[in-house]
Formats: sequence, C-alpha cells, structure tokens
Amino acid sequence: MKINFKNVAAAVLAIAFAGGCVTETATEREFGDSVRAVTFGQIHDMNAALNPDDKAVTGGNGDRLEAVLNTHVGEVVPTQEVQRPVSININSGGSR
Repeated sequence: MKINFKNVAAAVLAIAFAGGCVTETATEREFGDSVRAVTFGQIHDMNAALNPDDKAVTGGNGDRLEAVLNTHVGEVVPTQEVQRPVSININSGGSR
C-alpha cells in the first residue's frame, strides 16, 4: 500500500486549522455572555419574542408614530456641524 504524503499532510493541516477555530478563551466566552445578556435585557415582552406573531403589523397610533419620526429626525446632527474642524488648545498653565 502506497501512502500519499501530500494527502496526509493536507489532512493533518486541515484538522489543525479546524482545531484552532474550536478553542475559545475565557475573555471571548465572557464577551459572548455579555452580548447575550444585553440582548436579553432589551426584550420587553418575552412571550412575544418566544412566540412571534406571523401576521404583519397593519396599523398603529398615527400621532405616536409621527412623534417618534419627528424626534428621530430632530436628533440628527446637521452635516455642516459634523464637518467643522476641531480646534484643540493645549496650554501648560503658564501666562503669556
């Protein structure tokens, strides 16, 4: 039986690379727990999240929706204000 060393080497490398993807550090694990906790904390109605309605929303409170849209648009910073140059003055505390 003849062994093809190129195929064996390729298989060993594939297993080594796949094994490297499986390991997870404690920091990565804690970060994942943090992300899941924050996401879970944003759910207002857990029953609705676990059993979502299959029908689309067909209506809403017009005044409330308009207030939300106006508030959102009102909080957007104008482009001209964002593009202003930043001026930083560093003074060592001495007088001139």
